[in-house]
Order: sequence, then C-alpha cells, then structure tokens
Amino acid sequence: MKKIHLVGMILVFLLLTSAASAAPPAPLDPALERALRAAEESDGDLRVIVYLREPAPPAASVTALQSHAARTQAPLRAYLDAAQAAGQVAAYTPFWIFDGLAVQARPETVRALAARPDVAAVRLDRYRRWVATSAAASDPAAWGIPRIRADQVWASLNISGTGAVVAGMDTGVDWLHPALQTAYRGYNPHGPANHLFNWYDATSMGSAYPVDGHGHGTHTLGTILGSDGIGVAPGARWIGVRVLDSAGYGYDSWIHAGFQWLLAPGGDPAMAPDVVNCSWGNHNGALTTFQSDLRALRAAGINVIFAAGNDGPSASSVNSPAALPEAFAVGASDQDEEVANFSSRGPSPWGEIRPHVVAPGVDVYSSLPGGVYGSWSGTSMAAPHVSGLVALMRSVSPTVSITRAAYLITSTAVPLGDPVPNNDAGWGRVDALAAVAALVHHGYLSGTVMRADDGRPVADATVQALRQNSTDIGHAATSADGHYLLILAPGDYDLTVSAFGYQTATLWAVPVTTDTATVRDIPLTPLPSGRLRVHPSDGATGETVTATVSVLATPLQATSSAPTFTLPTGRYTVRASAVGYHTLTATVTIRIGGTTDLYLALSPAPAILLVDSGAWYYGSQSAYFTQTLDDLGYGYDTWLIKHLPADLPLTNPYWINKEW
Repeated sequence: MKKIHLVGMILVFLLLTSAASAAPPAPLDPALERALRAAEESDGDLRVIVYLREPAPPAASVTALQSHAARTQAPLRAYLDAAQAAGQVAAYTPFWIFDGLAVQARPETVRALAARPDVAAVRLDRYRRWVATSAAASDPAAWGIPRIRADQVWASLNISGTGAVVAGMDTGVDWLHPALQTAYRGYNPHGPANHLFNWYDATSMGSAYPVDGHGHGTHTLGTILGSDGIGVAPGARWIGVRVLDSAGYGYDSWIHAGFQWLLAPGGDPAMAPDVVNCSWGNHNGALTTFQSDLRALRAAGINVIFAAGNDGPSASSVNSPAALPEAFAVGASDQDEEVANFSSRGPSPWGEIRPHVVAPGVDVYSSLPGGVYGSWSGTSMAAPHVSGLVALMRSVSPTVSITRAAYLITSTAVPLGDPVPNNDAGWGRVDALAAVAALVHHGYLSGTVMRADDGRPVADATVQALRQNSTDIGHAATSADGHYLLILAPGDYDLTVSAFGYQTATLWAVPVTTDTATVRDIPLTPLPSGRLRVHPSDGATGETVTATVSVLATPLQATSSAPTFTLPTGRYTVRASAVGYHTLTATVTIRIGGTTDLYLALSPAPAILLVDSGAWYYGSQSAYFTQTLDDLGYGYDTWLIKHLPADLPLTNPYWINKEW
C-alpha cells in the first residue's frame, strides 16, 4: 500500500515538474486576436505564421537549417497532418530559412497552436502592399548609367558583370523582353528554356515561367543588367522570384518562400545568386518579419540590396526591411546631384545611418513588360543601380565578401551633404568606376592638356584612350586647369585629344601598367582664328540690351551686352535672345587675325517668365512650352520650383527686385 502511494507521489511530482518546465503559451498578438474573433464570427479560415521556440544555429548552412527545422518541427507537423485530415487545417507550408510554418486553419486550431509549449508565437500572415505604381515620365535617356560611370567600367576596364548572377525578387519579370531574354540564366538559344533553377513563383498565381503582370520587376531588372545601355551590368545573368502580385501586394509567407528558394534554387545551394535586388518595403521601419531570412542570406554570402522607401523627406522615414541592421539600403538622387525629396531618410529604429548610399532614382529609363520601355521614379529605381554594381564587383572577385563590397561601395561614393555619412544620402552617390577600380588591378593615365603656343591649360578637352588590338576605350574631359585622369586596364593605348578651336592631337602606344601612374602632358595647336564681337540692342530705341548669345554648333555661349568670342576661321550662325524680345539669328564669317563686329537689333516682345513646378514633384512638362516658345522665337526666363518655399517667385528676392 505504501508502495502504491509512493509511486503515485512520484507520478504527481513528474507531472508537476513537466508542467512547470513547459514554457507557458505566448500571449496572442492583439491583431491576431481581432482576426480570430472575426474568423469565428464568419466561420472562416485564418492564415497565420507559427514560430517555434528553438532558434536555428547562427551562420548555419542550408543543410543545417533544413536538419534543424525537420527535427524541431516534427511533432508540430504530425499534429498539423492529423488536423488536416480532420478538416481543421486547409494547408500548411514548413520553412527552414527560419524555424516556422505558414498555416491556414480554423480559428480554434490557431488558438490550439498558440497554446503549444513548442510554439513561441503565432502571427497573422499579412497581405500587404510592398510596391506602389511609379509615375511614368517622358525622358527616354538612361542618365543614371553614365552618372555612376558604369559605362566607363565596361569601356575602360572591360568589366560588364560576366559570371555574376543577379536575382530579381519582385512582381516578376517579362523574360521575353529583348533587353532581358538572352541574359536569363535559363535561356537556351537552341531549345526550350530551363526554368527549374532559375524561376520561382511564390504567389498564388504559380506561373511556370517568368511573367510580370505589374511591370515593377521588369523595370528594376532592366536597370541591373538590361542590354542597349539601360543596365549597369549587361554581362551578368539573372534569375527571378515572384513574391508580389500584379497589384504590388504579397503575403509575408510568399516573401519567406522567395528568400528560402534563393538559398537553394531548385533545391541546389550551388545555384544561389550573388546578389538579390529587393526594390520594395513597408512603411513600418521597425518591422522585423524578415530579419531571420536576411541573416540566413548573409551567412550564405548573398548580398541583398533594398530600396530605402519613398516616404521622405521626413527623418526616420526609412522603410523595412531596408531599416534592418542586416540590410543594405539605397536612397534616390536626381539629375542635380541632390537627394530626391521623396527618398526616405534615417536614422533607422536601431539608430543606424540610413540609407547607406543613394543612386539615380528620378526618371530612370528601363524595360517594361511587352518589349517596351519607360521612365519611372522611386528608390525602387535607385536600388538596382547598386545591385548592378555588386554584380560588376562579383564578376571581378566572385568571393568578395558582403562586408568588403559594402565598404568599397560606401568609401568610393561621391559625398552629398555634410557630415559624411548623413541620414539623407548616407555615404553619398555611388560611383561604379571608383568602386570596381578599388577591387581590380589597373593602371592610371593622367596629365595636362595645354596650348602649344603659350602653355595655358585647355579646359573641356576630350581625352580618348583606345587599347591596341582591342575595343576597350576610356575617355575623360579635362578640368579647368587642363588636368585629366583615366583608369584603365593594363595595355598599350592610342590617345586622341580634341577640343573646340584646336587641332586634334594623337599619341601612339602609350603604355599603361598595373598599379602605376603613366603621365602624358599633351599640347594642342590652336586653329587659325579671329575674333567676333556681338552688339545686341533694342530694335525700337537702339539702347544696348543684355542678351544670351550663342554660336550655334559650338560650345560657345555668353550672356552680356557685348560678348566677345575667339573662333576658328569659317562661317557661323549666331543667335541672341533676351526676355522681352524676339529671338534673332544671323550668319557671320570669321577671318584669320581679324575682328568681326555683329550688330543685332532685337524686336520687342512680351516679357515671359516660364514657371516650372515640375521639378518639385519630378513631373515637369515644361518641354512642351519651351519648344513652342523657341519655335515662335520668343525670349523667356525659366524659373524652377524645386525647394519650397524658397523657390516661389513671389518670395524670392531675385524676382521681387527684378526690373522688366
């Protein structure tokens, strides 16, 4: 009898000990509780994500992550299988990139899951908007490529991204677009494409091949590697993951699935990309939903580039995941080398500088579904410039680390703002040539271009270096003091130097060697020339007029009441324009050593001020008006409104005090 009581006491003790050691159920998130009550009232299912208590080991391999998830999730998967057989669970998807599962189940089953001791948390599988449609612009020029000097990386260093693989994780990709098709890793010019390791659709659409019903993913990928001058790394290849639908929305579980697939495309970690472009984000910068995913990608050596968001210019407006400590965030700059007013700013909720850098993000020209092209604006358009830059760097050094790549990108950026770094532009606007040059072994060619007669420097001369027996070509313009600098791959180069008003000079077989600066000063011989003096006046009163005088088909222009130009001999067309007058053109002949006076009597006209507010919201339509005024021959002033309220004509001292 005593033995029975003793056994009973032991059993009670064990049960109490087990209950005490079991972790108490986590409290339900208020949003989840509200959704549960709504689902109970409507008798519907609920989509949730279940997070288990035991974290995956840090910096784990794909195999280790999969083994960990299989072990820790085994009891829960058995429970879900039974519940699914009983009609309580519609579907579930296990993840290993983080230790959790996406579950669609009855409300009572969700409550039961939250009460399990092996479950750390249950949260809604939220369906959110991650990208917004960008306003289209009309400028058909990929100005961002030359601005970050990506074209000089191709031409001077013969580096275009060959060997690197980029993943676009977005709304999908129109893989048949002529700027993208042949760069698709699954493309086969001699047969059917292979989509198994190269395309994954995590959305409910489940497309078997790359498509894009929105356009955002096609546009961003074009900026990364599109052909015909629209992409930063046109030699790279791409793979695609669709995690957002045609409206730019996506479930959290879709994005988790996309990140997980990228760690092992088609189940093979060897097929993972070098860099992932994520031009999307959520207004809640403190959102940590995908932090575990980013840690797993970093552990695998995969760069992930995020758009900072379009909620600027307020401080602390950076979106998530760009705000996360594991993310590399990119803001947007414009053609004026200013941070776009819409570009989200830092600091992050963790007190870190955001963005890290900025890149061209206003009126960016790129590919769109259906084989067409268009210009869009947003930090979504800026981030692909940096993803393309990473592809260029991985092309040079496939093993360059994430930390090393980030250092090279930030340390070579062109500073914008003070101090550096700052929470508007980070370390500055990216410079692809400087970043790649810091990684490769190259040579320098520098010197001064000066006049052959008196040694004065020649500004704005063009220096072109063509490598012998190659198509590699570098080019630079001289500064005000006549200096030039070229970063070139080693080899022998033929130099051609040209400037308006001078004979073209050529230097043959100039050697450029690794890690060495070759200096060549180049004299230019002035062409036979004469002087032109222009005298603009009021055609009605004869009074002198200050006008803008241009010598057409030359770089010469001056605003003065008596501008003087030195011109090579020949015949020229001169145009004078001034506010309140009709534009006037005339032809003139310049003779050697002489001075030609040109008198231009301008006919009075209405004084016109063209106020362009489009610069403020990056949607200028002023080209239609300027074209009309130019065709009609009216002189006019243009005033851009970009910075409010300082640029308003009624508050700016220039216009208040101006006499018309």
